[in-house]
Amino acid sequence: MNEVLKEAGHGKFSQQDITQAEAEIYRTLSFSILQGTTLLDDVLITLRAAEGPVSFLQFVNPDLELVSTFVSKAYVHDVKLTALPMASQVYTVITVAVEFYRELLANE
Repeated sequence: MNEVLKEAGHGKFSQQDITQAEAEIYRTLSFSILQGTTLLDDVLITLRAAEGPVSFLQFVNPDLELVSTFVSKAYVHDVKLTALPMASQVYTVITVAVEFYRELLANE
């Protein structure tokens, strides 16, 4: 950052000026700033919090978490999908992961 301030900014901008400008750009583009947790965090928290006979989460285990991790990482490469509310993203990832996991079990 210091190199940017000195070379590109010719010493005319402070680090705070640049940080504020970045935040304004993110807000203008409707980017989410510091959500607190990542999609993968929220997916794993949701899977681990599922208790009892929850409709599509009847089998939470390390293999399902691994599949969910893979689906989460693939999911974030689609700009349109990542624009959805976080709860919708979590639901989508878990649903796809469960279906994928069921297929894996069926083919064993």
